[in-house]
Amino acid sequence: MNIHDIQCRTVTTGFELQAQISEGSKVHPVWFRWPGPTCPTPGDVFLLLGLLPAMTIGGQLRIEETVSERLFQALASIQKFFLKLDPALHAVEVVPQGVCSWPAPSSGLPEGKACTFTGGVDSFYSTLLHLPELQHLIFIHGYDIPLSQNPLRTKVSSNLRHAAEQLNKPLIEIETNLRDFSDRYVNWELLFGAAVAAVGILLSGAHRLLYFPSSFSSNHLIECGSHPHLDPLFSTERVEMIHDASDVTRSEKIASISRNPIAMRTLRVCWENRNGAYNCGQCEKCLRTLVALRLAGALDRCSTFPSSVNLTHLLSIADLHILVRPLWFENLSVAVDKGTDPDLIAALKQRVRRSYPWHYLLWRLQIRGHASNPPSY
Repeated sequence: MNIHDIQCRTVTTGFELQAQISEGSKVHPVWFRWPGPTCPTPGDVFLLLGLLPAMTIGGQLRIEETVSERLFQALASIQKFFLKLDPALHAVEVVPQGVCSWPAPSSGLPEGKACTFTGGVDSFYSTLLHLPELQHLIFIHGYDIPLSQNPLRTKVSSNLRHAAEQLNKPLIEIETNLRDFSDRYVNWELLFGAAVAAVGILLSGAHRLLYFPSSFSSNHLIECGSHPHLDPLFSTERVEMIHDASDVTRSEKIASISRNPIAMRTLRVCWENRNGAYNCGQCEKCLRTLVALRLAGALDRCSTFPSSVNLTHLLSIADLHILVRPLWFENLSVAVDKGTDPDLIAALKQRVRRSYPWHYLLWRLQIRGHASNPPSY
C-alpha cells in the first residue's frame, strides 16, 4: 500500500489535507477539511490512517512524507497490539520518505489541551473533568455519522456547538471521507483509536495534548481500537495522546454527568440513528444508556431520550455483542445494589442470562459470596 501526493491547501472553509492511498490499481483519495490551524506533520496523520488497512493486506506501507521518529519507533508495539487482537492481520514494513524528531512542546509549541467531543457519555465526562485546562473541543464529521446524513449532521453540530458555547470552549469541527476508504479494509472497532489520534496530530498546531475518553473501565477492559496500553503509543514529539478516565465505570460517568444540565440537554449516544433520530431510544446502546439514566434517577432530566424504559423492548433486542457485555453486567450490579427497581432488575437478569449464560452464573456466584474474584467479562 502506498500513500502519496500528500497536499495541504487552503479552501473556503479553512484548510484541506489530502492524500492518495493506492493498493495496486486501486486509488483512494482521503481528505480532511477544517478551519485551522494548518497541519505541521501530515505524514504522521496518514501513517496512522494507513497502518491497519496495510496490515489487512500485508506487504509494505510506503509513505511519501517524513514521519515522527517517536511514532515510527512505536510501530512495532502498535502492530504487536493489533496482531494479538486480530491474528488475521499481517505485520508490515513501514517505509516513509524520512524520519524526523519533531520539535518538542518546550520549543515554543502550543501548550493547549484538547478533548474529542461527540456529546456522548465518555466525552462529556472527560470534558467536564478537564474543563478548566481545555483549550478547545473537537468533533469529527464522517466518523460516527456518515457525511451523507446532512439533516442529522446539522442537528448534531447545532447541539454540540450550543453545548460548547455553554461550556465556554471553542468547538473545532472537522470533515473527512476517511471511512469511504477505511471501511473497505478494516473494521471501525479496530481503527477508531488511530483515526482519533490522527486528528489530534492534524491539529497539533493548536494543542500539545489530546484526551481520549475511555470506552471501558479498567475493571473490565476490552481490547479494541482504543486502549490504555495503545493510545499513548500514537503520540509524537508534538502531541501526547492520553487515554482518559479508565478508572471510572460507565454507570459512574452517567451518574456524574447527569448532574450537569448542559449534558442532559444534549447527550447523544446513538450510532444507529434509526429514521435519522438524534437518539433512537430503541437500539442496544440507547437502551443501555436509558437503563443507566433510570438507575441514576436522571431519566426525567435528559431531554434527548424517551422519558421511560420499555422493558419489553429491552428483552426483545438481539443478543448482545461481546464488547458491551461488561456494561450490561455493570448496569445489573448497580440495579441490584440499589434494590429499588425490582421490575428493572428482573428484566436485566433475563436479558444478560439469555446472551451470556456462563457469565451470568459467575455473576450469581459472586454476589452470593461463593466466588473470591469478580467474573472475567
